[in-house]
Amino acid sequence: MSPVGGRGTGADAAEKRAWAISGWFGVLGIAACVALVWAQLATVVTVVAIIVGVVLVLALVVVPPGRTQVVLFFGRYVGTVRSSGFWLVLPLTTRRTVSIRVRNFETNHLKVNDADGNPVEIAAMVSNLMVVLCGDQPASPIVNTGSLYS
Repeated sequence: MSPVGGRGTGADAAEKRAWAISGWFGVLGIAACVALVWAQLATVVTVVAIIVGVVLVLALVVVPPGRTQVVLFFGRYVGTVRSSGFWLVLPLTTRRTVSIRVRNFETNHLKVNDADGNPVEIAAMVSNLMVVLCGDQPASPIVNTGSLYS
């Protein structure tokens, strides 16, 4: 467990795996519900098949590569679906998409090419400028009152 939150408001949190099976099982269940509704066996069976079919449709989720789905059951963390693909998760849950893309990579020296194609080696403090220039978020100013590497 690792502490999460600001100073004095920390909470212990650990990522856990959410219950998820292949989404094709959900598609099979939905097909069975459609078949029961089509057959019109009885009013009660039809109503139950419609309710189960709707719940199964709402439990299907697609996780694209480079992202995860955080599963919440009435606002409480249940787990995370990390594997990309088509999944059937717990019904009556909400899902939030979270990017797991690596946003920056720290090295002691960064090698880049100038406008003429000549290799240039850049020091570590300047690499932060490269992160700002290449980042997808606007820069936020930081006042440095000492060394970052002491």
